[in-house]
Amino acid sequence: MNAFSRDEQTSWLFPGQGAHRVDMLDAFRKLPGFTDSCEQVSEVLGFDVATGLSRLEPNTLNANKTSSLLTILCSVLARQGLEETPSVLAGYSVGQWTALHVAGGLDFSSLLRVVVNRAEIMDCCFHSKKGAMLGVVGIKEVEIREVVEVLQNADHAIGISNYNSLGQYSLAGSEEAISLAQDRLETLSVRKVVRLDVAGAWHSCMLQPAVEPFREFLETVELKSPNCTVIDNVTALPLPEASGLLKDQLAAHLAAPVQWHHSVKWLAEQGIQKFLEVGYGDMLTKFGFFSARDSEHLALYPSPRLARPTVVC
Repeated sequence: MNAFSRDEQTSWLFPGQGAHRVDMLDAFRKLPGFTDSCEQVSEVLGFDVATGLSRLEPNTLNANKTSSLLTILCSVLARQGLEETPSVLAGYSVGQWTALHVAGGLDFSSLLRVVVNRAEIMDCCFHSKKGAMLGVVGIKEVEIREVVEVLQNADHAIGISNYNSLGQYSLAGSEEAISLAQDRLETLSVRKVVRLDVAGAWHSCMLQPAVEPFREFLETVELKSPNCTVIDNVTALPLPEASGLLKDQLAAHLAAPVQWHHSVKWLAEQGIQKFLEVGYGDMLTKFGFFSARDSEHLALYPSPRLARPTVVC
């Protein structure tokens, strides 16, 4: 039996970092709220995002805080061009916070505050040690698990950080562990193995020290009960409604794998037939085809083909 009725068979999906480009705001300039929303983000970042992205150095554009804020800004603007919110939402990594905002769980200024603190706490884990990530396409889950388990058994910090879709995963861990994993994977019949241009090992055990500080910070944030279902990246099931449990889960999310493939599969099993990616880019739309082939997958603002690999984190 389907969990959602016939008129509730659409889910909105909110992307994570990775598709950011200097021209990513161009598609949203005529949407209501563009100037006001950009001004709020500009105040946080210290430069005018509406006019200044093209002048940014790549390291600044790709920085955790900058790319996270630009990602949620695009999604919030894209949502303003849509009508009534559907009964179920999901967001990939930092996009989960966008989903909570759209669901009425926190206002935009609180969302910005959360995303900034989240990025800063995450970055602190990599001041004295370097983390890295690897994208892997065209491999069975059992095979990538075997590679990871061998390294874990040798006391290397590494794990599967992102279950993106059938056959597509990300690994995150120490620089040494990722190098060893890359060497091993390149000897297998894998379609693509590529280093990801990120500043840390997101959604890995290396972020475990960030979980408690972020949970303490969340005590200063008023989270309201969402007015619709929001899917949890950690469990691939609906987030808990009770405030304490919700905050526990949102903090644990930092060091836990993103179960995106299983989230989309679960939604399809509940009767969701249409997935709409709300934000800049179409990476979740591409993932979705391999996770729920019988559903319709659409992106509001597909990005141009990128020259470098995309990671959402």
